[in-house]
Amino acid sequence: QTSWHQQQAYLEGLTKQFDEAFKQEDQIELCKVLRRAAAALSAPRCLQVDRGGLDPLDDLARTRLQRAFQTKLRAMILQCLNVLGHNSSISSPALLHIRALIVQFEESFKTHVS
Repeated sequence: QTSWHQQQAYLEGLTKQFDEAFKQEDQIELCKVLRRAAAALSAPRCLQVDRGGLDPLDDLARTRLQRAFQTKLRAMILQCLNVLGHNSSISSPALLHIRALIVQFEESFKTHVS
């Protein structure tokens, strides 16, 4: 549950940063948002620690929360790319990371993302 709260706080901060950058038409800040959102698409690297006393989320609830988090990140990435452009050198590091995630998925599941 703590992990979910951390993800929620991260997403709220990122959303606030995106809204401000979008309003100001600040491409540098939008690029920062794009990079942070793309980095958050990666699988978590820490082990969950049982905090005791709290009812842990069941697998279905955890899956729904993770999907909602990832969906919001993807939407934010698309909004950033709509402003920055897909061929911009400023967005290429994040795009390379996203492409690597897609390739990893395709290789793991022997399918193609369309």
